[in-house]
Amino acid sequence: MIKLVKDTIVTAISDIVIGLITESVSDGKMTIKENIKFWSFKKKIKKWLREFIKKNDGTILTSGKFEDFLKYYKPIEKIYEHLLQSNGDITTKEELINGLVGQLKVFFNDDEGGISVLDESVVRELLVKIYIEHEEYLTSGLSVSEQYLKASILKNQKSESKRQLEYSNNNIREIIEHTSQIKNPEEVMKVYDILSQEIRKGNIEQVHDLLPFLRNKNADIDMAMQIKLSLLSDYQCLDMEALEAWKKIKSNYISDDITRILILYWFDKKEKMTQLEKLIKNSDLKEIAGIISRDEKEKFMKLEKKNRHHVDNYEFSLTGQYSNEKWLVNRVCALWLAEKPIINIHELIQQLFGNNLSYIEEIYVLEKEQDTIVNTISLENVKEDGRVKEIGKILSGMKQKIAHNNNKIKLLYYRTFLKNQVVLEEKNIELLNEIPDVIKKDSVIETMMIQYKIDLGCINEEAVVEFCERTGTYGLYCNLLKRKCNNFNQVKQSIESHNGILEKDIYLFLLYVQSIRVCDGKEAAITELKKYQSVYKDYVEYWLEIFKVHETERKMLPELFEKWKDGQLKWLDPEAEVDFAKVLIDCQYYKEAIQIVEKKEALGQVSPDILRLKARLLMEDNQAVTALDILLNIFDNFQNDLFVVDATIVLSLNLQRNIPQKVIDAAIKIGTARLLTLVAGIYSRENKKAEAKKLMLKALLRNKDNEIGIFGNYLMLQISNSDSTERKIDGIENDTAVVLQGVDGEKLIYCIYEENILPDVPYIWQGATHIYRDQAITIGLLRKKTGDLVMIEGREYHISEIMPVDGYLIRLCLEKLVKANAVKTISIETRDGKLDVENFSRELMKYIPGDEKEFNWLDNYKDFSSFPLPFAILQKTVRVNTVQLIMTLVQSEDIIVRERYDEDLIRGQQFVLSFAAVIMLYMIGVKPEFLKERQVFVPESMRNTILTMCTDIINENDKEHVSSLGVREKRLYMNVVSESEKVQILGEAAALKNFVSQLNTWSNNREFCGVQDEELDWLDVFGISDYDALALAQGKKAVIVTGEVTIQSLIQEIKLNISGTGILNFLVALKMDVYVLLDCIEQMIKYRFEITMTEKCLRYIIDEYSKLGNQELKEDFMCKWIDCVTLVESMGDEYKEVYAQNMMRVCQDIIREEYEVLNPVWRNYFSLCVKYKCGLETK
Repeated sequence: MIKLVKDTIVTAISDIVIGLITESVSDGKMTIKENIKFWSFKKKIKKWLREFIKKNDGTILTSGKFEDFLKYYKPIEKIYEHLLQSNGDITTKEELINGLVGQLKVFFNDDEGGISVLDESVVRELLVKIYIEHEEYLTSGLSVSEQYLKASILKNQKSESKRQLEYSNNNIREIIEHTSQIKNPEEVMKVYDILSQEIRKGNIEQVHDLLPFLRNKNADIDMAMQIKLSLLSDYQCLDMEALEAWKKIKSNYISDDITRILILYWFDKKEKMTQLEKLIKNSDLKEIAGIISRDEKEKFMKLEKKNRHHVDNYEFSLTGQYSNEKWLVNRVCALWLAEKPIINIHELIQQLFGNNLSYIEEIYVLEKEQDTIVNTISLENVKEDGRVKEIGKILSGMKQKIAHNNNKIKLLYYRTFLKNQVVLEEKNIELLNEIPDVIKKDSVIETMMIQYKIDLGCINEEAVVEFCERTGTYGLYCNLLKRKCNNFNQVKQSIESHNGILEKDIYLFLLYVQSIRVCDGKEAAITELKKYQSVYKDYVEYWLEIFKVHETERKMLPELFEKWKDGQLKWLDPEAEVDFAKVLIDCQYYKEAIQIVEKKEALGQVSPDILRLKARLLMEDNQAVTALDILLNIFDNFQNDLFVVDATIVLSLNLQRNIPQKVIDAAIKIGTARLLTLVAGIYSRENKKAEAKKLMLKALLRNKDNEIGIFGNYLMLQISNSDSTERKIDGIENDTAVVLQGVDGEKLIYCIYEENILPDVPYIWQGATHIYRDQAITIGLLRKKTGDLVMIEGREYHISEIMPVDGYLIRLCLEKLVKANAVKTISIETRDGKLDVENFSRELMKYIPGDEKEFNWLDNYKDFSSFPLPFAILQKTVRVNTVQLIMTLVQSEDIIVRERYDEDLIRGQQFVLSFAAVIMLYMIGVKPEFLKERQVFVPESMRNTILTMCTDIINENDKEHVSSLGVREKRLYMNVVSESEKVQILGEAAALKNFVSQLNTWSNNREFCGVQDEELDWLDVFGISDYDALALAQGKKAVIVTGEVTIQSLIQEIKLNISGTGILNFLVALKMDVYVLLDCIEQMIKYRFEITMTEKCLRYIIDEYSKLGNQELKEDFMCKWIDCVTLVESMGDEYKEVYAQNMMRVCQDIIREEYEVLNPVWRNYFSLCVKYKCGLETK
């Protein structure tokens, strides 16, 4: 009998193996060679199978059920499909074999015993051998039959796919009805999976309707569906306990699935879980049930709590155990994690659940997500939150799915949906009628229903008070009073009608205090607050109310902040914590306030309001770039916010950023004097003179607080935009000011305007009446002349003076500035009938800086024993802008342009230029096109700054007379710019504008992370242009081209994660044409640059020389080379020494590398080095 079983299995396997190939060649088209090969293969495979089965006698292979596995699961056919890749399968051989072994386990798990480790190993060896033998046979060239075989398998596969499709579409009912019995294990699993999936989708009723058709078709499927429906729905399908029903299921596949459902269903019932654990046969599921009952979370996951920014953060990871039960383990972990106060818990639960959520899991995730939103933003913002509205629509569409669910699921659904409708203030009374009576008894549901009725206005005060007294919470009564009462007096009376209620609920207490403050005044409110301090002193809202009526109590802020830090301060609304931060800011506790903002960010509660606070705090912390980036990002939310609009413009101007038009429009719309002044400055910078003057006039007329800066700005704009033409005035007309004198000495002043610029008409400001032409006509002023008489309000006046209105306003501004000591007045006295010029000069010299002080920067820059100050700081000591400073420095014949000779630090393909590098590259003749075509950039702020400075230079010098006063050796002198100098200055400024306009730009929105030093403001040290350049070099991993010693030193001596290079190595890195490079080096020598050669540059020149095609080209090149490096001979001794020192360092680096000494470029350079350094000439 045993021999018979062995022979049967050998025959079964060999028949399948050989039959697959035989079918493919049944048309007899095999060649003689192929027939011989095929015969050998059959003999070989049969022999091996016989020996293998014999060796493994007594294992799973010789069981009768293994043959059924071959029949139903077709593992050998699947090996063929995989080898021929007829189904597009891209799995590996190992993955295929593992999958087949997995199917074997499922199949044999239907038996009580399952399979052993030895059985698994034997089957795996068998399948691998079959795979290898097939692979060798098929790849050895069975051409005709292979093609036939592929087509055959494809045909069979399509047939099988069609059959599977029938099981996966909507006609499962028809299939069940027309099937007498479902016995095939694979079909059993398919039908079960489809029905289970329908339940997961929420189609409870449809599956319930199928139960009669499952009777006698398959007992396991029938029992499993009854269990699931009994657990999840209100259908009473079982006539026994679920556990007893589960024990009747024979199929391990179905039994294991029901086990998983029971584990989740009884997750929080320890007694049930322990009982289940004892009965489970599957070892993994048994262990999982035990872990849950013993609460051994560490077996599934690692959860580490860390406190950052006063927030408990949880770092979560799965241990990876029970990988075969990942679906179940993930859901168990999700249920455990839901108990923790984890930020955005819904995202983590969603991740653990995966994409294919059941309808119950979807409701669960939506509930967590909605709670996160409601608990982190204010109620007003929740109402407008798009995601909350979307959640409401999703839940509304799920009503039918929960119609026949059990009460636990219905409670979850209605808690979530009702809360959604309450916070959105939706008014639908039908929703309350839909809620089942048993669900209405839940305290949370009852609370929300009452709130819903309050919103609908269909509940009386007595019912609300009765509920509040029963539950001990009075928030609903507070909400009712807010809606019901028309004024605070009614609120006050209603609350006072209930004795002892104030100490029971802080919501109600705060509403009462607000009523007292409005009705009885601040002192009464303070008394009431003090009375209940012991009850509510741990609430933020309590102190916020105190600060409104008792500002001296703000001395408590440091103590309150410490309580907040220690977690001893509570709040009812998340916005209260934000309001607390605002109070801290108002009292200049910036370091404390930023901690609250950081906590909110750590919690993920990053609302526009929080970001607004953060921007303000960053401004206080000199992080202007980041502050501006935040303000621009939130601007659409705060277009009417004075602080946001003002700060956005001020920071943009200070940081040389382009200002979006919407910001300018918002400023004009708000229309304060300060904002209009700022916009006038923007227009003036953009050379929009008419718009600038009009807005500045509007600003001046709205300057009710006598801000000196606005008077000064108006005056400066008028002076800078004035022309030499004199306006002739014949009488009172548009844009004139008229002074009227009464007979009793009374004086009236009228200012008449043509454009619509006044805030009101008539507008009384600074002792004058400001009107339009129509009003001037009405009172009889228009076209009157000096000396004319006019009647105003029954009194007679004569016109004493008529002047342009801007002349009047300039006079007014000067008076204000002199009075505020912002402008000095100097008068020339007379002595013996003559002007006292000497005394006038002495007075004038007090306010003019002396040239001795002005040129102190030269000593600093020329001192080679120390690093010079950055150009941004040096510029503050002189009366020229940074462009003029650097150009003057480069052009000066007694200044050496300093750079450091250091190792090449180029690490990257993109370059960002420093301010000095831009000016110097322009001056040594580098073309903008050359830079634009490569990955070379300048910060947007640098481009704007240079263009503005060049425009200023042009405006200052495009005049008939250009001169300035100075003091030298304690004597006044006047520096007059000649016509030829003006032409040169204008030409250079225009050319530099053109150069910079063509360069690529980068915008920067990050801070430069330099050395941590609270007393060092890097933005002030380097100026915005180089600050942005450094920040971009850090953020984009770009190479900064320095051009000045300080930046080079900062990069090379301090670890800032920045790559930097000097001008020469930069040009070499861009592979500049060697002839153009020599032209640039000549210019650098003429301008007395310290570094006119580097090792890298010399190597590049030598290599480029070596590439020249013929001797004539090489000779021409050598002439240019020698002319270039000997140009120094016409320079002064000081520079020659610096030049020779640089040559020596280059030669030392080259010699150290044993470079080709015979190369004429090198030989000449080295010879000149020796000549200049040692006074010798090598031969």
